[in-house]
Amino acid sequence: KQVVVNTLCEALRRVENGGTIFVEKGTYEISSKTSMDSSAYFLYGKSVSIYGANSAECILLYRCDEELVSDLEPSSKLETFLLASNSNVPVLIKRFTFRNENPAGVNTKFLGVAGGTVQLEDCILECGGSPGSVDGVYTNSRICGSFSADFPPPYLIVRFCVFDRCG
Repeated sequence: KQVVVNTLCEALRRVENGGTIFVEKGTYEISSKTSMDSSAYFLYGKSVSIYGANSAECILLYRCDEELVSDLEPSSKLETFLLASNSNVPVLIKRFTFRNENPAGVNTKFLGVAGGTVQLEDCILECGGSPGSVDGVYTNSRICGSFSADFPPPYLIVRFCVFDRCG
C-alpha cells in the first residue's frame, strides 16, 4: 500500500511498523521550536526504513527560531530526531545530510537513540561551523526518561557516513 503525504513529520506518524518511507530531494526542517505549535520529529515503537533521494540533495535541517529559544529554560533547548524501537529489526536511515543551523545556546543532537537499534547509512552529518553545541548521534535511554523502560538498550550501526566536526 503506497500513501503520498506532504511532510516527513506526517509520514513518520502514519508509517506502520516494518514500513518504508521514501523522501524526495529537498530541505526538511527538524525543529520543535520553529513555531509555538510545531512538533519535533520522533519515531516510537516502530522499526521502519527511511530512504532519502540522495545524500547531497536530501537535507534534514536543524534550525529553530532564536526568539522562541531565548525564552526557554536551558534544559528545554535540545533539538533532536528521537528514535526508540522495540523491534529486533533496526530502524534504517539512509542517504541524508543532517545540517545544523541552530543558534548558540541550543544543544543539537542529530539523532537521539533512546532504545532499540538504528542503522545509519550513506549519510553526511554536518556539525561544523555552528555556534551551538552539536553531537552527531546520542545513544542513551535517559534521553526520554522513564518512557525508555519499554525499549531495549540503544544500539547504533554506522556504515559509509561522514561526520564533519561532530562531537
